[in-house]
Amino acid sequence: MGGRDWPFVADYCPAEAKKIAAEQCAGRGYTAAMASEYKAVCARHAGAASAEPAKPAAAAPSASDTVKSGVKEGANQLRKLFGR
Repeated sequence: MGGRDWPFVADYCPAEAKKIAAEQCAGRGYTAAMASEYKAVCARHAGAASAEPAKPAAAAPSASDTVKSGVKEGANQLRKLFGR
């Protein structure tokens, strides 16, 4: 790392490369990352990030669940209105 040989760090020092990528590559667009001196680390980090399995999305409530929830909420508001 002292020699700033970022391709070597990217290839043979995964822990250091991950740390550098978090500091120097995160939040940068592709063009900005590839224009920096850390481009080898950023390129490796981007490849590793895209190889990670995606987290499953949260299940959206079904239409019937949404309707049931709305009906219950309306019924509760009516109870409050009429004092029951």
